[in-house]
Amino acid sequence: MTEEGLDSHKALERLGLTSGEINAYFSVVGKGICLMNEIAVHANMELSEAKNTVAKLIEKGLLKEVPGRTPRFQALPPYAALLNQLETFRDYVSQLRNDVPQQLKREFDKFEEGFARVSGLEDFKKFITSVKEDIPAQLTDKLTELSKTFEKFEQLEEFEQFIRDMRNSVPADLSQRFESFGGQFDKLKGMEEFRNFVSQIRDKARKELTDRFSSLETEFTELKTLDDLKDKFTEIKTTVPQKLRGSFSNFQEQFKELAGLTGFKDFVGTVKESLPQKISAEFAQIESQFTQLKKLQDFANFVRTITAEVPEQMVDKFRGFEDKFRSVSGLEEFRDFLTDLKSHIPRELEGQFTDFEKQIRNIKTEILNTETAVMGNYQRLMGDSFTEFINAFVSDVVVEQLESLKTLFQEQVIEGVQQILGKVLLKTQTMSQEVLDSFDQLRQWLMEEIISGLKSSLEAVNTKVEAASSGVTEGFNRLRDWITTQVTGDLERNLTEVEQGAQDASQKVIGAIDTLQKWFDEKVISGLSVILTNMETKLGEVSQKASESLKDVKGWFVKDAIQGIETTLAETQNSVEKVQLEVQASLKTLEDWFKGEAVNQLEDALGKVEERVGDATKGVLEGFDEMKSWVGTDVIDTIKETLDDVTEKVQSASSQIEKEVFKLKTMFENRVVNNTFSMLSGIEDRLWESEATMKAFWDKALSEITFRFQEVWFVQGAEAMVGEITSIVQRVKSKLYIIAPRLEDIDFVPIRNLSNRINVRIAANIDPESEEEMKLLSEFIEKTNFSFRHYPDENIWGVSKDMEEIILGAVSGLDVAGVGSVIDEHIKNFNPVLEGAWMKGRPIKSIDDARMITVKRIPRKVKRKIVTTTTTVTGSQGGEINVADDRKISPEAISESFATKKAESKGAVIEKISEISGFLGTNPQKGQMGQKLDELKEFIINNYGFSRLVFDISKISRKLLQEPDKPITDTEIQETSQALESWKERL
Repeated sequence: MTEEGLDSHKALERLGLTSGEINAYFSVVGKGICLMNEIAVHANMELSEAKNTVAKLIEKGLLKEVPGRTPRFQALPPYAALLNQLETFRDYVSQLRNDVPQQLKREFDKFEEGFARVSGLEDFKKFITSVKEDIPAQLTDKLTELSKTFEKFEQLEEFEQFIRDMRNSVPADLSQRFESFGGQFDKLKGMEEFRNFVSQIRDKARKELTDRFSSLETEFTELKTLDDLKDKFTEIKTTVPQKLRGSFSNFQEQFKELAGLTGFKDFVGTVKESLPQKISAEFAQIESQFTQLKKLQDFANFVRTITAEVPEQMVDKFRGFEDKFRSVSGLEEFRDFLTDLKSHIPRELEGQFTDFEKQIRNIKTEILNTETAVMGNYQRLMGDSFTEFINAFVSDVVVEQLESLKTLFQEQVIEGVQQILGKVLLKTQTMSQEVLDSFDQLRQWLMEEIISGLKSSLEAVNTKVEAASSGVTEGFNRLRDWITTQVTGDLERNLTEVEQGAQDASQKVIGAIDTLQKWFDEKVISGLSVILTNMETKLGEVSQKASESLKDVKGWFVKDAIQGIETTLAETQNSVEKVQLEVQASLKTLEDWFKGEAVNQLEDALGKVEERVGDATKGVLEGFDEMKSWVGTDVIDTIKETLDDVTEKVQSASSQIEKEVFKLKTMFENRVVNNTFSMLSGIEDRLWESEATMKAFWDKALSEITFRFQEVWFVQGAEAMVGEITSIVQRVKSKLYIIAPRLEDIDFVPIRNLSNRINVRIAANIDPESEEEMKLLSEFIEKTNFSFRHYPDENIWGVSKDMEEIILGAVSGLDVAGVGSVIDEHIKNFNPVLEGAWMKGRPIKSIDDARMITVKRIPRKVKRKIVTTTTTVTGSQGGEINVADDRKISPEAISESFATKKAESKGAVIEKISEISGFLGTNPQKGQMGQKLDELKEFIINNYGFSRLVFDISKISRKLLQEPDKPITDTEIQETSQALESWKERL
C-alpha cells in the first residue's frame, strides 16, 4: 500500500470508520447509483452488515440515498474526511489552548500548594508554637503536680495538728480515764455498805435474838424446847460466819479488781506502746507522702531531659522540614514539569502540525483521484479546466497558506513557547536557590541563637530545681530523725513513769485489802465463832436447867451474848472505816501526781514535737513556693521570649518566601499562561478561518462543478435509470412524462406523492395478464391528471420534466444506456424521440381498454440485472483506486449560462466593495468596519466562490476587530481604501 493510500485510509479512520467500512466505501466509488445488494457484493460482506455499513457511510456524508421504491445509494467524494482532518487539528489546537493554560495553572497551583505547605514553614512554625506552648505548659504541669504533692505534704501540718490535738486530748483523755477509774473506786463505797451491813447485823442480831428469845420465852412451854434454841444457835454458828466470810470475800474480790487498776494500767500500757507507734505511723505516712518530693528530682530530670532533647528536636525538626521542603515543596517537580513541557509541547505541536500538513498536502491527490474515479465523464467533458481549478485551489489554499501558517507556527508559537518556558524555568531555578539559601541562614541562626539560649534557660531551671530538691530533702530527713528518736523516747519514758506510779498505788491498796482480810479472818470470824460456840455450849448446859435458869439465860443472853456480838461488829465496822480512809488517801495521792507531773510532762513532749513539725513544714512550703514563683515567672517568660523570637524570625522568612512565590506566580500568569493562551488563540483563529475558507471553497466549488456536470450526465443500467427517474419525479413542478419498457419497470412510490395539479403522462408496454400492472393501472387510471398509453416496442426508457430536464435511454434486451441533460439544445433534440413514442402508443382510458389489448411479450428468463460500467477496481484496504475505461468522449464547451452567472457574481461583488468604500468615508469605529469586511468575505464566498481576496479581507478584518471600540485612524482608512480599490481591480 502506498503512503497516499495509508493517509487516505487514516483520514477516513478519523471519521470513525472501521477498516471494513472504508473498504466498502472505496469499493462503490465511481460505480454510480447502487442497490444495497450490489454494495454487499462489491464490499464482500453480508447483507445485514452492508445495511449497517451503508447507514454509517450516509451518516458520515460519504453516501447519499436516492429515494424510490427500492432504496439506492451513490458514493460522494471524501471531502468530509479532508475537512475532518482540518477540524481535528483545529480541535487539537483548541483543546491545547484550553488545556495547556489550565494544565500550567494546575501544575503551578499544585506547586504553590505544596510550596505553601513548606515554604510557609507551617510545620516548623507549628513545632515552635507547640514548643512555646508545651514547655511552659509542661513546666507548669510538673509544678502543679509537685504542688499537689506538696498539698499532700501539707499533711505534715496535719501531723502537727495531730500532735497539737494529742497534746490537748491525751492529758484530758488520761484525766477522763482516771476520773472514770476514780468513779470505779466510788464502788469502794461497798465498804460503807459492808460497814452498814455489819451494823445492820449487829442491830438485827440483837433484835432478832431478843425477839426470838422473847418468843422462845413466851412459847417455850408450848412450842419449843431448849433443844430448838440450841439447834438455832448451831445454825447461826454455821451460817453467820459463812455469810460474813462470803460477803467479805465478794467485797474483797471486787475491791482487788478495782484497786488493782487493771483497766487503767492496761490503758497506760496501750498508750505507751501505741502512742509512739501511732506517731511513727503518722510520720511514716507523712514520710511516704514526702517521698513524693522525689518528683521534684523527677522534675529536675525532666528539665534536664528538655535541656538535652528539645534543642536537638528543634534541629532535627528543622532538618526534617528542610528535607521535606526540598522533596515536597514542588520546586524540583515543577522544574521537571517545565523542562518536560519545554521539550514536549513544541514537539507535540510540531508533530500535530506535521501530521496536519501531511494530510493537507494529499488533498490534491485525493481530489484528483476522486475526480478521476467519480467524475471521469465530466472531467472529459470539461477538459483541463477542472484540473486547473483544482491545482489553483491547492496552490492557493494548501501550499501558500500552509507555508504561511507553518512559518507563523514555527516563529510565533513553538519558539515563543520555548522562550517563555525557558524564562520560567530559569526564574524557578533562581528562586529555588534563593529559598534554599534562606533556609541555610535560618538554620544557622537557629543553631547559634535559639538553641544556645534555650539551653541556658533550661540549665538555670535545672540548677534551681536541684538546689530546692536537695534542701527540702535534707530538712525533712533531720525532722524525721528527731521525731523517731527524741520525741518517741520522751513519750515512752513519761508513759512508763505513769504506768509505774499506777502500779505502786495499786500494790499499796491491794496490800491494805490483804491486811484487812487477815484481820477480818483473825478477829471477826474467829471471835464470832468463839462467841457462837460458847453460846452453843452454854445453851447445851442450860437446856437441862432451862426451866429453872430461863431468867438467868435471858439475862446472860441480853447482857453477855448480845453485848458481845454488838462489840465485835462495832470493831469490825471501825476497821472497815479505817481501811476506807487509807484507800481514799492513796487514791488522792495517785490522782494528784497524775494530774500534775505526768500530764505536764506529756504536754511538754507533744508541744516540742508540734513546734519542730511546724518549723519543718513552714520551711519546706516556703522553699517550694519560692521555687514555683521563680519557675513560673523567670524561666517560662525567658523560654517564651526566646521562642517568640524564633517565631518572628520564621514568620519573616516565610513572608519573604511567599513574596517571591507571588512574584513568580504573577510573572507565570502574565507571561506564560496568558501569552500561551493568546498564541494558541491566534492559531485557533487562523485554523477557524482556514477551515471556513476551505469549506466555503468546497461548497462553492462543488456547487459549480455539480451545476456544470449536471447539465449533461450518463445513465447506465436499469436500476440507475429507475433511480434517476425517481430523483426527477421529486423535482417536478407541472409536467411529467415517463416512458419505460414495461409498466412494472416504473417506480410508483414517489409518483403517489405528486400533487393533483401536476400533469403526468406514462407510456409503457401494458400487459392485461399481469395482475400487478392491472392493479397499478386501476389505482391511477381514474385520476384526471394521469394519462396512460400502451407502447409495445420496449426499446426506449426515459423521462421529461417541465421541458427543463430530460433523460433518453436506449433499451436492448437487458441492457440500458441513456443520457440526461438540462441544456435547451439537448432537450429539443431528445424530446421528439420521446414524443414520437407517445404518439405511437395506444391511449388507455379505462381498465376495459387495457384488457382489450393483445400483448406478445418475450418472457424475461432472469430478473433484469444491474449493468455497471466497465470500471475495474483494484484496491487495497487503504482505498487505492485504479480506473480503466476505454471509452473516449470528446470534451464540450462550458455553457454560456455558467459564464453569464460568473459575470453577474463579479458585478455584485464589485458593487458590494463600492458600498463598503462609501461606509469607510463615515469614519466608523474599528469594530463596525471589521464587521462590514466580514460580511464582504461571506458575500464573496457565497456568490462568487473561493478567491485570494478572502485571505486579504480576513487579515484586515482581524486587525480591526482587535480594538473594536476605538475609532478608525486616518492611516487605517487610507490602507483600507487602497485595499478595496485593489480588490476591485483584481476582480
